[in-house]
This record gives sequence, C-alpha cells and structure tokens, in this order.
Amino acid sequence: MTYTYSTTSADNNTIYLRDSTLGGFHLVNASLPQIEATVAEIKAMAPDYVVPAHCMGFEAVTRIREEMAGRFLLNTAGTTYVLGR
Repeated sequence: MTYTYSTTSADNNTIYLRDSTLGGFHLVNASLPQIEATVAEIKAMAPDYVVPAHCMGFEAVTRIREEMAGRFLLNTAGTTYVLGR
C-alpha cells in the first residue's frame, strides 16, 4: 500500500490533519521494497509531521524516523496531541 492509495482509502484508519499524517499503513508484514516505496511517497508529500501507529511495523517506523527525523513523532499509548494551535 502506498501513501497515495492511503489518502483515498476510506477504511485506512489514518487521520490526516492539515499537513500531518497520524495513523498506520499496515506495513508490519510488508516487504522492504513496499516499505521503501511507501516511505518515499510520504516523504515526497512533505507533511509537517508523521505519527505512525503500531500497525506500521518496526521496520517502517525506523525508516520514517531515519528519512524524516525532524518530522517524525513517536506515537505511544497515552500520547496526547494538541491540534490547531
């Protein structure tokens, strides 16, 4: 699944907030080429922040952190986000 597909997928469970993306792309069992393609597409869209969820998978989360270090936010249980300020 690519980021472009995710933006049009009604059942993706990803919430897009202004220039950020919060959620998962269900890459936990994806191949490395799928992960790299998805990360490249997210990076190309240049969101202010990327907040991956648990279903993103460790490898994909690590790749996003490496590729988008200044825009990566680690999402954990109990994290609170204040939006629109």
